[in-house]
Amino acid sequence: AKLEAFISSVGQKLSLNGPCNFQLRQTKKGPVIFEINCRFSGTTGAMSHLGFNIANALVQLHALDRAPLKLDFTDSWMFRYWNELFVSEDQVQTLKSTGRLESPDSSINNI
Repeated sequence: AKLEAFISSVGQKLSLNGPCNFQLRQTKKGPVIFEINCRFSGTTGAMSHLGFNIANALVQLHALDRAPLKLDFTDSWMFRYWNELFVSEDQVQTLKSTGRLESPDSSINNI
């Protein structure tokens, strides 16, 4: 909730309208933005899979003149290589302890 409020306040100050990707690091002093991409980003499909479909939100807002649904985040990790691999926290712990994942149980990102 704190991160969502922070990004929302930055977006309002910048008068953003449309897709925008904020890249940031969480520091001891709080979130620090190091890049803002005002476009559909390469992670648009991943965002949809994890709970925020930007295309749907824009249709809701601009075509149907209603507020999009509140964000509903899914805790997950994504490893990028030739395509995205979504794994559970348990599998991340296995990767940390063994250095590998045998036949990871990945959900599929179909948009």
